[in-house]
Amino acid sequence: MTPLRVFRKTTPLVNTIRLSLLPLAGLSFSAFAAQVNIAPGSLDKALNQYAAHSGFTLSVDASLTRGKQSNGLHGDYDVESGLQQLLDGSGLQVKPLGNNSWTLEPAPAPKEDALTVVGDW
Repeated sequence: MTPLRVFRKTTPLVNTIRLSLLPLAGLSFSAFAAQVNIAPGSLDKALNQYAAHSGFTLSVDASLTRGKQSNGLHGDYDVESGLQQLLDGSGLQVKPLGNNSWTLEPAPAPKEDALTVVGDW
């Protein structure tokens, strides 16, 4: 066995460490902020521009975004924060799918605070 081959062999521990780092590779891209400048307008158009600019995949049922508007996006945002900002007031929320992919779903209805009235009727 030549000395060069010794360095190419991996132990189960080394393989386990390498495999445990794989999920971090997918997360690292979305964790970095990028300068974005998207004008207010159609939510569909804003989401498409943001996905193209930031390099992530967005899978959306078109009926969820049809006719909705976005206030645009200006500044430094990581993927998730930028999506949340674009969706502000739309009734939609972002959901990560992994591997730098995202989808949208209806946001849950806000819970109303219970009101208890106590009185002498």
